[in-house]
Amino acid sequence: MPVFSRDRLDAVIFDLDGVVTDTAAIHEAAWKETFDELLRRYDGRDRKAPFSHDDYRRFVDGRPRVEGIRRFLAARGIQLPEGRAEEADTIEGLAHRKNARFLERLQSHPPGAIPGCLKLIEQLNDSGYRTAVVTASRNGRAVLEKLGLHDRFDVCVDGNDTARCGLAGKPAPDAFLHAAQLMRVEPRRCAVVEDAIAGLRAARAGGFGLVVAVLAAGVERASALPEADAVFADLADARVAESKGGPRLAAGLPSALEALAEILASDGGREPIVLLDYDGTLTPIVDRPQDAHLDEVTRDALRSLCRMAPVAIVSGRGLQDLQDRIGLIGPVYVGEHGFDIADGMPNSQALDGIQDYLPRLDSVERLLRKQLESIDGALVERKKFSMAVHFRLVKAGKIPQIRTLVRQVLKENPELKSTPGKRVIEIQPAIDWHKGKAVESLLERLDPVHRRHAIYIGDDRTDEDAFAVLEGRGTAILVRSQDSETSAHYVLEDTVQVTEFIRALTEALRGR
Repeated sequence: MPVFSRDRLDAVIFDLDGVVTDTAAIHEAAWKETFDELLRRYDGRDRKAPFSHDDYRRFVDGRPRVEGIRRFLAARGIQLPEGRAEEADTIEGLAHRKNARFLERLQSHPPGAIPGCLKLIEQLNDSGYRTAVVTASRNGRAVLEKLGLHDRFDVCVDGNDTARCGLAGKPAPDAFLHAAQLMRVEPRRCAVVEDAIAGLRAARAGGFGLVVAVLAAGVERASALPEADAVFADLADARVAESKGGPRLAAGLPSALEALAEILASDGGREPIVLLDYDGTLTPIVDRPQDAHLDEVTRDALRSLCRMAPVAIVSGRGLQDLQDRIGLIGPVYVGEHGFDIADGMPNSQALDGIQDYLPRLDSVERLLRKQLESIDGALVERKKFSMAVHFRLVKAGKIPQIRTLVRQVLKENPELKSTPGKRVIEIQPAIDWHKGKAVESLLERLDPVHRRHAIYIGDDRTDEDAFAVLEGRGTAILVRSQDSETSAHYVLEDTVQVTEFIRALTEALRGR
């Protein structure tokens, strides 16, 4: 079954009517009443057939209101002036009456959200994807607000936005491209989910990385397949995976301690380069991040390993904080998921252009501190180029409130993005960068000709991006806290076993 995979995608754009909500039937009924009223006035002259479901799919579904009217009337051989909203048989008059009928039905027969799509959106949000709604309807935001779905999406582009920005309607890709731009994501790193052929063609024309069709009434699989990479009758069947290397169940993976000889023998026995996460890997997860101190046994083990192989510490912590906690000169330090790197080589510096995001980070930090101060246990940890919202000490019933607050703040600040972790939400500049990209860049600098076998040890969802990079180049080891899906090849049970593995690896390398 096709998947939404983090190694390919950072964001997903949804059409609204018929994909997120079942408002398509309300739109179709409003169109039919409006057009049939007009057609009856032409009946004595030319026997016009009533507006049909096929007409809805072919001419108006997914398109701006006036464009749909022009297309349908042209198909029936009817010519009308543009006119004004208060006039009867004009383009603008029909558009006005259709919208009024839609709003009446919206109040008297409120639509619901489509359960399968809601399930998918929740999975995507939890997995750190950015999400957007793009709709030709000028009522897009009103529908989302009425259904309480406005906080599920980072961006909404509706008919008001397309008119204001002068964007062409579907099948032109303009509105989708505008949403990707607002999310600061390249189209090739975006998926589009659509139920209309015009929308599918727009996504294809925009060069989006994945085009997904939802089968609506009257749309056959055969007609959707040429336009889409994946076709679903129900989005509940869509699967969200972290990376192409997985998913594998952690419960079924072998122990890295028991398989050390196998790991060292893989890839022709090349010498290793070792990369380690900090929290949850070198130190146990604690309630307060400032209390995560490295014990002397592990520090000594790291010191010995640094004499035998290149070592890098890759963490979400700030660079200076990470260096102070490790307290060793030997390792390369990668802070803030790769936004800040000290590798001891010439010209090492923070990620290019990252300084531009500091004013926005300052503003969001102040806002979140103010909004979260009333929630006991909530903690905003500011780093240099990012921040983290911790809620390990927050009561379970308050956690959804924190997620909603963060989502709302980031919706107003699209220059930033969120990445979920263990009882933490990381907030970073919205650029195509994460631990995987940082590890990939670091390996290219430290081992450009691929002479070494990379071993990465981590415990969190953010480490899955790094695990994916090691497919075909190294070994990924998960410090298992639960039996979740992972792209890792082996597991260690806790931080004690991590220290044991470091010591055993050092001894094995010394023996060589």
